[in-house]
Amino acid sequence: IVDFLQRFYQPSGYFGYIDDDSAPEDVVEFLKSCFPECDHLISACLDHCTYDDLMRNDSFTQCINWFNVLFKDAAEALRRWEGADSIRSRRSRITALKIKHHNLTKQNKRS
Repeated sequence: IVDFLQRFYQPSGYFGYIDDDSAPEDVVEFLKSCFPECDHLISACLDHCTYDDLMRNDSFTQCINWFNVLFKDAAEALRRWEGADSIRSRRSRITALKIKHHNLTKQNKRS
């Protein structure tokens, strides 16, 4: 859902949708209540994985990276980026950079 909103809800993606007064209140409440739980679920999964497990399966690492970009801080997520150097990882990093710079531009406009 978040990936869809980030891609197609223009110009401001997920956080723009959350802040949009015309967005359905029940959907916004669902998004706000569910996605913080993802952080807890990811942490629980990480507790059961070894570093070798993560390196063998890049999908989970990519999910962690993407979650950190969307819900935490894109700049910090880029500094802590993990996983194999793959085409998918490079594309995700480019998208993360775009989100980071979009968020910085948005913050500068508010100041």
